[in-house]
Amino acid sequence: MHGIALGFGMTMLGVALDYPVLLIGHRDRGEGPEATLQRIGHSLRLGVTTAVLGLTGMVFCGLPGLAQLGTFAATGLVVAACVTLSLMPRLVVAADLAPSVSGPSPQLAQAEKLRRYRVLCAVPLLISGVLLWQYPLVLDTRLAALSPIPEQARRVDDALRHELGVPDASLMLAVSGVNPQAVLEREEALSGVWAHLQQQGALSGVQDAARLLPSMRTQRLRAEALPAPAVLQSAIEEARHNLPFRPDAFSAFVQDVAAARKFAPLSVQDMAGTPLEAALSPLLFERQGQWFGLVFPERVHDRAAIEHAMANQPDVMVVDMKREIDGLSAHYTARTLRWMMAGCGLALAVLVYGLRSVSRLVRVTASVGAALVSLLGVLAIMGHPLTLIHLISLQFVLGVSLDYALFFARPQLDDAERARTMRTLLTCNAMTVLTFGLLATCNTPLLQEIGKTVALGVLFAMAYGFLLAGQRPRTG
Repeated sequence: MHGIALGFGMTMLGVALDYPVLLIGHRDRGEGPEATLQRIGHSLRLGVTTAVLGLTGMVFCGLPGLAQLGTFAATGLVVAACVTLSLMPRLVVAADLAPSVSGPSPQLAQAEKLRRYRVLCAVPLLISGVLLWQYPLVLDTRLAALSPIPEQARRVDDALRHELGVPDASLMLAVSGVNPQAVLEREEALSGVWAHLQQQGALSGVQDAARLLPSMRTQRLRAEALPAPAVLQSAIEEARHNLPFRPDAFSAFVQDVAAARKFAPLSVQDMAGTPLEAALSPLLFERQGQWFGLVFPERVHDRAAIEHAMANQPDVMVVDMKREIDGLSAHYTARTLRWMMAGCGLALAVLVYGLRSVSRLVRVTASVGAALVSLLGVLAIMGHPLTLIHLISLQFVLGVSLDYALFFARPQLDDAERARTMRTLLTCNAMTVLTFGLLATCNTPLLQEIGKTVALGVLFAMAYGFLLAGQRPRTG
C-alpha cells in the first residue's frame, strides 16, 4: 500500500464520522432510529453517492498512489454510510444515544434570518471573480510542483550540486551498441563533440563510462605509445644530467612502464568486485542483449545546442528527463481533470433524479458552486498555482459541500428539526476542519496545501450551505 493512501486516507475518518453523527444528532431522545432515518435517510444516501462520484477523478487518474487513495476514501465513505444505515440504529437504541440539547434554539432561529439577505452572497462571489480575473490561476503540471521538499531546500540542493560539479540529471544521452566495447568506442568518438560544445559554453564537461574505463582499442594504443625500456632509460639519463639523482633512482619506473606495455587491456568483467564497479555499472549496462552507455552533461547552459549537436549522431538518443517526466505529470493531471468532469456530471444527474425539485437543485448547486469559486479566489490571491494536489483537495471539498447542502436543503417541518440540522452540521464541520487543520500545521509543503485547501473549503461549504441551500425562515 502506498503511504499517501494510508496517511492521507486516515484523515477521511473526520468525514466518515459525519454519517453516524448525522443520525445521532437528528434523533430525539426516545425516538426510534427508523423514524430518524426516514427523515434523513434519503439525503444521506444522496450525499454519499455524490461524494463517491466526486472522487472519480482520483480513482481513475492512473497514478497508483492516488488511485489507491481515491479507492480508500470512496470505500470508507460507502462503508461508513452502510454501517450508519444498517448497524447504527441498533447501537443507538442500545446506548440510548441522542443529543444532550435538542429542540428549537432562539439563537439559531435568529441566525436563520440571515437567509433573507442571501443575495449579499453575490458580493464575495463577485470579489472572487475579480481576483480570478486579476490573478488567473495557472495549472502547474510539473512534477517539481508535487515535491514534498520546500522550495528553499531545493535551491540549496541545486547550489550544492553546482559547486560539487554533479552532472545535470535532467538531461541524459544514451549510447547503444552490440557489446561494451562498441559503446565505449562510440563514447570516445564523441569526445570531439563534447570539446566543441565546451568551447561554445553549452556545458562544462560530461560524465560517461569511457572516462572510467577506456575501450580496449584505446588501452592498446596507449600501451603501444609507451616508450621501450632502452628508449625510456636513455631519455631519463639525458634528463637527469647534472641533477643530484642516484643512477638507479628511476629503475622501478622503467620496470613498471615495461610491464605496462605487456598488460592485457581491462574489460568490464575485470571491474567486478572493485570500487570502480559501483561507479561504472550505472553508466554501462546490458538490457535484453543490447548494451547501453549513459552520458550525463555537467552544468548545462544550452540544451538546444546539445540536442542540435546530437541530432545527426547515430546510435545516440537524447533524453530530457525533466521534459519527459513533466509530460507524464501533465498527462495524468489532464486525465484526472477529465474524470473529475465525468464524476461531476454523474453527480449532477444523481441530484436531478434524487431531488426532483428545481428549487432544491438550484439551492444545492448554488451553494456548492459558491464554495468552490470562493476557495479558488483565495488560492488566486495567495498566488498558488493549481497542482494535482489541489485538484485532489477540491474533490474532497466538493463531496463535503454536497453533504452540507443536501441536509440544509431537505424539507424541515419545524424549528426543532432545523435546529437539530444546524447543530449536527456544525459538529461535522468542526470535526472536518480540525482533522484537515492538523495537516495545515505540518512542515511538509504538500500536506500543508492539502490541509489549508480542504479546511478553508469546508468552512466556505458550511457558510454557503447555510445561507444558500437552507430554507428561508417563515415570516411572522
